[in-house]
Amino acid sequence: SGSINTYRNNTLFIGETVEDGYDRPISFRHSTAPFIMGIDDSQDRFVIHSANAFATTSDLEIDSSGNVAFANGNITVAGNITANGNIIGDDATDITNIESIFCDNIVHDGDTDTKIAFGTDTITLSAGGADLVTLTEAATNTIALGAAISTHVTASGNVSASGLVQGGSVRANDLTAGRVAF
Repeated sequence: SGSINTYRNNTLFIGETVEDGYDRPISFRHSTAPFIMGIDDSQDRFVIHSANAFATTSDLEIDSSGNVAFANGNITVAGNITANGNIIGDDATDITNIESIFCDNIVHDGDTDTKIAFGTDTITLSAGGADLVTLTEAATNTIALGAAISTHVTASGNVSASGLVQGGSVRANDLTAGRVAF
């Protein structure tokens, strides 16, 4: 038994007191689609669940800190989703069928100095904090290897160029170039 009271500007109160230890459910009975919603006292959460009773994990749960959990089913959104914080997956979560993702960097998880950086008409691949490869679209399109490369560049197969290839020395089994300058 319980009571439903209205007072203080016609606010609806379910339960006689603010005492803990009792669920405060509203049940929507239906033979094929029952729902229950209310305070699940054992979890200290407001829940909505597609069943006749609260469950250990309900379909929608809001805890006393305002955290919202969707435990069962899918979420479908027709408009935009705006997040002012991180979106965190469980290492098994896939984001698929997305036409565009707008960002300045794609950063390796747990290794913040390894990334792909996007600038205006520029893509830079970095590892260990060093810019290793920079692709630039401009009047002269370029692929620049970072200055930090002090050993060698390896290519398996033929290397060809229609313009100028220059450097201190070139050693190759098969090099095709419009012009080679040293």
